Amino acid sequence: KQSGPEFVVKRDSKAERIAVPTKNATDNICQVIVLLPNNARVQVGCKNDATVRVIFDTVVTYVDLIENSLFGLTILIDGEHCFPPLDLKISKLLNDSKWKNGLATFVMQLKIKYFVTDISLLRHFLTQHFFYLQFRQMLLTDSFQISSDEKLAFSALAFQAEYGNSGQQQQYSAQDAFMVEHYASSDLINEFGIPRLRDLIIEKYLNYVEYNDVHAERKFVDDVMKLDDYGYHMYKLYKDTKKDDTYVVGIRLDDIKYWQLRNRERSYRMHFDWEQIELEFIMNGSDADSIIEQNNISFDRRSQSQDNFDVHNGFTENPTTNGTTRRYEVELYKDQNNSLGMALMGQPEYGIFIKSLQTDGSAAKSGQMQIGDRLILYNGRSVNGLTVHDVANRLSASQNPVTLIMSRENKPNGTTVHQRSVSNERNSVLNESHSPKQR
Repeated sequence: KQSGPEFVVKRDSKAERIAVPTKNATDNICQVIVLLPNNARVQVGCKNDATVRVIFDTVVTYVDLIENSLFGLTILIDGEHCFPPLDLKISKLLNDSKWKNGLATFVMQLKIKYFVTDISLLRHFLTQHFFYLQFRQMLLTDSFQISSDEKLAFSALAFQAEYGNSGQQQQYSAQDAFMVEHYASSDLINEFGIPRLRDLIIEKYLNYVEYNDVHAERKFVDDVMKLDDYGYHMYKLYKDTKKDDTYVVGIRLDDIKYWQLRNRERSYRMHFDWEQIELEFIMNGSDADSIIEQNNISFDRRSQSQDNFDVHNGFTENPTTNGTTRRYEVELYKDQNNSLGMALMGQPEYGIFIKSLQTDGSAAKSGQMQIGDRLILYNGRSVNGLTVHDVANRLSASQNPVTLIMSRENKPNGTTVHQRSVSNERNSVLNESHSPKQR
């Protein structure tokens, strides 16, 4: 049984040498060192035109990582892990003649790229083990905003996973000898002190003695997946040198979060889901200042011109901060599939907008409607406070023709906001031919 975390034990181990399969082994003059989640090193010999994909495929084959699609190779840029495109040549990352001539090595790291939220999706032990090892190290660096009690529980689970199958005598010896720094973050150590923290970890560890090492790892991973801050790739967004504040953005499949970091304390500032981001950029083009105001780093959850979109006194051009809002009327006829040929997006608090237009649909053929336009009225009825599905159902039930009142924001120079090309999107709530709710 190992003594301590695997990523500590393996840290100083000798690199395993492998090579990219090739007809002529002498072509593999370049070297890439890949750090695995357990800190073991794999030194890959390759050609000087090798891509990231070639190195990745060689390494995951060597370690027999079957569920390798969840992982990727990272490089360090300003101290942050970034995933380069798989088809990018290593030489493009380096631009170093020494590496091309086999006189230098390049270091990459195998890390989780896709944070799944259901542990049952990790079907192979090595996948679960690599998730566990990365989570272990993330907790040591306080990557998650959790309570001290939760941190202690994770420390105890990790101790059980790494010593739980030891004999009783060795287990008691481990309780006396283990390094607290391997199981607790610096913040936890500063809060309790090492002697007290050792006792607390052992006290918590007694709650998990019925778990063997595999089950303890699995519970550890499962519990991490349930954390609010789980799944984010974290990047520094902005640093205010005058106030010594750093602003950090976390990106994951569901959403984006934004924090302020001061004196190692992270405070939540903003949250965006992807539909909201898409909506803001459709409405405001690529102007990031309309989403994040640089002066106070705050986010106006309503569009800057949202109030001017509301219907109060007719349909005239209203001045906005960035230009004018033009309202127009369009008369549409549904096709044989009961479709107007458009997809909608939005939320009750933001409004309902055109997400895409079907090329041969009534909406596109009108020549008036554009992606990003806001729906104000249908057949004289307001859509204020309605969800996308509410509007879709009401349009579906309407008779031909359907009269819509729309609005569009114009920029100060007279141009409209950035528009996407007309789409043939087939999963639209308004144009999917196989949907029971055809429009």
